[in-house]
Amino acid sequence: MQKRRKDSKEAGEFIKKLKEMKSLEELDIEEIARKDGWAEKLAEEWKEMKTHQLRRVFDEIKDIERKLKTESWDRIKPRFYMIRPYVAFAMNRNLVPKDFFKVIDRCMVKIDVGDEETKKRNYGRFVKLLEAIVAYHKG
Repeated sequence: MQKRRKDSKEAGEFIKKLKEMKSLEELDIEEIARKDGWAEKLAEEWKEMKTHQLRRVFDEIKDIERKLKTESWDRIKPRFYMIRPYVAFAMNRNLVPKDFFKVIDRCMVKIDVGDEETKKRNYGRFVKLLEAIVAYHKG
């Protein structure tokens, strides 16, 4: 069982940045993916998290992305909102850090805004963020 750690500095700064945005598409891909970017910093702080837990969340997020190619946002929205309780459950069992949950939660708030296309672009940015975190986490 993982010990709960206090919130990480980088996650706190990232959450603050997210709160300032109107939608997730404002998050710059370069800020996410570059060396010492958000994904690398967050992956480093969450290095104690088991890869299996991260992959479980990521796999669900990727499956929703695939469905969004052929289905409307309203059709997948219930499944999207189930990500939050799933990650909360993992956090409460000490399988993922609390600040991982907070980042996912804050990102989700910034996804379901605007019209259909904006929501899909926001979701795409969410996927890119998680892809980069998974890549750096495995590194």
